[in-house]
Amino acid sequence: MLDVVQPHLKPGQTFVLAGCLDTGKCYGVSFTSDAFEIEQLRSNHEETLIWLHVNKSQYSNILVFSPDTDVYFIGLSLISGPLSSKNILVQKNMIAERAQYLNLNDLAHSLTRDPDVTGVSNLAKCIQVLYICSGCDYVSFFVGFGKAFFFSTFFQYAQFISGLQPKSVGMLCDTSPNSKDDGFLAFLRLIGSLYFKKHITEFLPEFVTLVTYLKMFFINVQN
Repeated sequence: MLDVVQPHLKPGQTFVLAGCLDTGKCYGVSFTSDAFEIEQLRSNHEETLIWLHVNKSQYSNILVFSPDTDVYFIGLSLISGPLSSKNILVQKNMIAERAQYLNLNDLAHSLTRDPDVTGVSNLAKCIQVLYICSGCDYVSFFVGFGKAFFFSTFFQYAQFISGLQPKSVGMLCDTSPNSKDDGFLAFLRLIGSLYFKKHITEFLPEFVTLVTYLKMFFINVQN
């Protein structure tokens, strides 16, 4: 394919071919050179490969085509960090005349202004971990709990889940070796909130709210 494309390239253009090999290797060809391997773009995971391309690109305005929602959530944490200087749009469908676009910069900015998640640090990574917890390519999902329910529960009880209330520690973004135990506590509060919210009428007296009950439960566990 690279041999077929090269005669059609203009000066300064490079054609990159990736995602077709089990080894994860990536090759390119330019107007002036034959095929060469691009080591920086080596990856055996298609969503990661897209963001390696974005990171390596010399341009600040970038359009990504992908109908896969995994791409948005990987990019969300990157746009709030190493790719913050770039403007990135994701085209979500293939129909050109009715194309739908998602502006990742606007999405990341809007999240930080949402009053429901005030005080939640590293929010973009928390959202990414939340997406993973609700089921993705490498993680099983919780039967009967869709992603919309996960997200609505997190935003409803973000202060509690994120350890921003007394005697609560850990956030979903705590995934490093030194903080993963605290992050696991946040994960337990998330799952507890999901199950109690869905079955609240069966477990709680009418005068006890979900947040109050969960506070009592986790205080007893920690003590």
